[in-house]
Formats: sequence, structure tokens, C-alpha cells
Amino acid sequence: MIRKSTEGDLVRLAEISVFTKRVAYRPIFNNDEFSFNVLTVTGVMDVLRIHLDAIWVWEDSNIVKGFVHIEDDEVKELYVDWFFQGDGVGTELLSFAVNNGCRFLWVLEHNENAIRFYEKNGFSKTGEMLAWNDTGQFIIKMATSFSPFDEISDEKQVEDVR
Repeated sequence: MIRKSTEGDLVRLAEISVFTKRVAYRPIFNNDEFSFNVLTVTGVMDVLRIHLDAIWVWEDSNIVKGFVHIEDDEVKELYVDWFFQGDGVGTELLSFAVNNGCRFLWVLEHNENAIRFYEKNGFSKTGEMLAWNDTGQFIIKMATSFSPFDEISDEKQVEDVR
């Protein structure tokens, strides 16, 4: 079930975010100082707390398995706990975001697993690229042409999304 995040979700959201970022980004950035001393659950909780009203969680049997952070027509973040990847959680969260107006996202150029996932779910590279902070890495823009009026699943819609 997809629902709006609450303050009580913060620890779990931060756990998912930190672990997923370490697994996906450590091979790209090769920066253990960042991965293990800067990227912490408490630090991520502070950032997520600011955006709680724009975060939606996928929960099953009282376990938050993933989340999507939506701002305007952009997917800002989409993370699924490593143990539940491949179970359709990410696909449902992305579909929810698109059905509620999201049209684009940014992804690290070398995050090949994420790029494949987004392509499989109807997103395409736009050709736009930006330097990612001072890391020497780039993020690429991906967009979908899907309209929420093409095929809306009532099960994935939640009233008052914004």
C-alpha cells in the first residue's frame, strides 16, 4: 500500500536511503569517508524530515519497503530496500509518481541499474546532463511521455497527493 510518510517513518526511510546509496554509489564515487562517515542515518533523517510532506512510502505488513520523494513534476528520490528490490515495489512507486504528475528525474550517469529500471518503466534519456556537485560525476535527465490520463490505476491513486 502506498501512503503519505509520517514522522514515525523517518528512521526507516533513512535506513533505506543510506544502505541503498552505499550499495549503489560507493562503486561510482569510491569515497569511503563520505559513504561511512558523512552519509549517516541521523544526517539523512534531518534532510528527510524537511521533505516529509512530499514523501510517499510503500508499506506491507507494517514494513516500509521503499519510498518516493515527489516535488512538482519531478521524482527527486526513489529508493527501495535492497531486500525487496525486484518485488515490484519500485515499479509501483514510480507508477504512483507518474500517475500523480511526475514527468522527469535525474540519475547518476554511471548508475546503470537505476537507468535500466527507469527505461524498463517508460523513461528515456533526454540528452541533458549536469555536473554533480564537485564529484567529477554527472547526472542525466530522464523523462516519460506518459500522461496520467492514459491509464490511471485507481488502486495506486491517493486523494490529495499534493
